[in-house]
Amino acid sequence: MTEPEQPNPDPGFDPGVQEPAGVAESVVVAGATGLVGRALCSRLAECGYDVVALVRDPNRAAALFPGPVSLLQWEPDVDGPWQAKVAGADVVVNLVGEPIAPLRWSDARKRILRSSRIATTKRIVTAMAEGAPGPRVLVNASATGIYGDRSSEPLTETSKPGQGFLPQLCVDWEAEARTAGTDARRVVLARLGMVLAGDGGALPRMVAPMRKLIGVVLGSGKQWVPWVHLTDAVEALMICIHPEGPTGPVNVVSPAPSTMRDVSAAIGARIDRPVRAGVPAFALRATLGEMAGVLLESQRVLPEALQAVGFEWEYPVVARAVADLVKR
Repeated sequence: MTEPEQPNPDPGFDPGVQEPAGVAESVVVAGATGLVGRALCSRLAECGYDVVALVRDPNRAAALFPGPVSLLQWEPDVDGPWQAKVAGADVVVNLVGEPIAPLRWSDARKRILRSSRIATTKRIVTAMAEGAPGPRVLVNASATGIYGDRSSEPLTETSKPGQGFLPQLCVDWEAEARTAGTDARRVVLARLGMVLAGDGGALPRMVAPMRKLIGVVLGSGKQWVPWVHLTDAVEALMICIHPEGPTGPVNVVSPAPSTMRDVSAAIGARIDRPVRAGVPAFALRATLGEMAGVLLESQRVLPEALQAVGFEWEYPVVARAVADLVKR
C-alpha cells in the first residue's frame, strides 16, 4: 500500500474567505445528485461560483437543484461534452461512487464499488489533462474507511491505511486521483466520515427503528464512529476548493470523536427513547456479511488538516448535530 502524504495547509489561510474573487470561477461537480453533492452545489452557487453539475438525467435532476446550477448530462464511460467542460473548469469536485451500504458485498457488488470510483476517477483525471492550463484543483472524495479497524488508536491524515476490502478500495481510489497532481494543480483527498443529515444518509435509518422500539446500539457500542454534520462537510469542502486550501488527505470529520453508543444515546435523548438493547456483532454479520464491518469497525479519526487551517465546526459534538437534524 502507498503511504499517505503529509497534509500541506497554508498556515496563513483565512478559512472565512470562501467566495471567488473577481470573475466567478467555474466548478464542475461529479456525483452532484448525492447527499453531499446537492448541498455542495447549492452552497457553491450561493457563494457566486459558476456551478456545473454532471448528472445522468438532467430532467429528473432538475428538481434537486432549485438554484442557479447548470446541469450537464454525462455517462462516465462515454465520451461527450462533459469532457470539455471538465477540462475548462477552474475546479473539479469528484463525489462519484456507488453507495457502500446497505447491500451485501458480493463479488459482483465489489466490482461495481471499485469501478464506480476508480474507473470513473480515471476518466475525470484524463479529461482534466486535456485543459490548457486545466483545473487548478481536484477535490476527490475518499473515505475514512481507508484506516480500517483500529480500535482506539488516534488516526490522522498521516496514519497508514488499514487492511481489507474497503481500505484497499480507498487506497486505489486515491492513487488514481493523485495522478492529476502537477506543479500547477492541487489534489485534495477528502476522507469523509459518516455524514449526518436529516433527509438522507445513515441517520434517518438509525432514527426510524428507534422511534418504534427502545433504543438500540449496533455491536458493542464501544467502536469509534467518524462522523460529520452535512453543513460542516460542505464547508470543509469549500475550504478545500479555496486556492489556499490544504493539499493531500483531509479527514472530513468532527473534531470530537464519538462511539457508536454516544451516537445512539444522542438519538435516544432527542426522541425520548432509552438506549437499553444491543444488536450483536454476529447478527449483523449474518445479515450483512462483510459489509457489516462498516458498522462494527472502530476508527477514532481526527481532522488535523482542517484544524491546521483554522476551520471552525458549527456542529462539533454529536448531541448538537443530532438535535439540529432530528425532530422530537
